[in-house]
Amino acid sequence: MKLAVSPLALLVLLAPAWGASVQDGPGAAETAALSVGERLAELVEGALEGSAVPGAIVGIAHHGEPIQVAAHGLRKSKSQVAITAGDLVHIGSCTKAMTATLAARYVDRGLLRWDSTLEEVLPELASAVHEGFRAVTLLDCLTHTAGVPANCSSWFAHGKLPLVKRRLALAETNLADGPEREIGKEYEYSNLGYMLAGCFLERVGEGTWEELIAKDVFGPLGMTSAGFGPPNTKDEVDQPWGHVFLGGVALHRQSDNPEALGPAGRVHLTVEDWSRFALQFTEAAAAADTGDTPFLSADSRATLVEVRANRYACGWGVMGTGEAIRHSGSNTMWYATVHVRPEDGLAYFAAVNAAGGDASEVVGEMITGLSRIDRAARR
Repeated sequence: MKLAVSPLALLVLLAPAWGASVQDGPGAAETAALSVGERLAELVEGALEGSAVPGAIVGIAHHGEPIQVAAHGLRKSKSQVAITAGDLVHIGSCTKAMTATLAARYVDRGLLRWDSTLEEVLPELASAVHEGFRAVTLLDCLTHTAGVPANCSSWFAHGKLPLVKRRLALAETNLADGPEREIGKEYEYSNLGYMLAGCFLERVGEGTWEELIAKDVFGPLGMTSAGFGPPNTKDEVDQPWGHVFLGGVALHRQSDNPEALGPAGRVHLTVEDWSRFALQFTEAAAAADTGDTPFLSADSRATLVEVRANRYACGWGVMGTGEAIRHSGSNTMWYATVHVRPEDGLAYFAAVNAAGGDASEVVGEMITGLSRIDRAARR
């Protein structure tokens, strides 16, 4: 099944980029002369210089230490309202690691297994789709090896149905044809696969994915700013707007991916709250996660970052031999990247309120700069 491209269908997530390494780069000695906060402010301002990207937020987080965040630019092009370090950012596909974590918590509670199949969890859907998908597992969906198309033919179909039923209807409609790749082995980045994982979670959790992840991931981690859809109130500049590029000009937009795509990428939150999640994947957090009811079991932590096809784990790209995990996300109006070094107990964050143009290059420059600043400060 091929994805029919239309203006509305373009509101989908960009595939992640995690292959580039983070280097020290030049200027490490000069970086140490100023405070980390001053260098962060300088980094963001410099990255936006000469770019049409309206605004950016960056952060450096170490387990057990206060996060350092800086921002520069505008919440909305031509608005003259400054973006701030405490503003919300849209993280697009970086949501996927959160969906996978919700799945891990349900596995830990015995509500699901990693090898739970579509036929076991959603028997009525299994009988309606192509028989080749009946043995698709939860883990297949989370590692982009479920053999399903990259996207729905139309994410806006079945729009009048309640959200849980809408996702099931979309799955039935878009899985009528047989698998496109060998299930469990061949990789194809798929937002539809993550929506299907969301259907598994909604069935055993008895609620919408939005309700479940708020209760079982955001709540336990104290991520009080986390929400879904555009960060700002309709028609207000109380939070940053997203932007698209047309002729090199950033045009503001107040929209997002359709609701059905939620498990693949509709989360917004502050960088500080994002760090509460990302730092869970550090060895320091794992060592501290003890007691009778840990946030994640040791087995689940290992599964979530285990390298599989195309060096992808569950919502994470794995770099090198595992020294870093990384993901980028975009709803075509924002671009964001998170870079975690598990052994070092740290994470870097960069987000801009635009996509296309040079937005990804600006974010990449900032991620590299964060590493340079952080390493210099700790020498």
